Amino acid sequence: MRSEPESFRARTLSASLTVKDLAKSLAWYHDVVGFSVEREHRREGTLRAISLSAGDVRILINLDDGAKGWDRAKGEGFSRSNRSPPTCLGGRACSGCATRTGSS
Repeated sequence: MRSEPESFRARTLSASLTVKDLAKSLAWYHDVVGFSVEREHRREGTLRAISLSAGDVRILINLDDGAKGWDRAKGEGFSRSNRSPPTCLGGRACSGCATRTGSS
């Protein structure tokens, strides 16, 4: 048993953000931060979200439709999903060997 918890390790990041102004948010993430547009998501002809990427980082910016109310608290809450690191054929975590399985 470990005396200290193992540190959090990640190779990729994916996040979904809800925004009030899709055009302003796209301008900031694309023009200022440097993300590339991967895909536009439309529903019934209306632009609803945009998938962005920069290296192994993926962000989906979604237009807030007000369905949960415009006066609701925002910026509260956090969700995280982990993927296990690839493992070598011997069952141990793979850290740079030539034999890799899985995908991060």
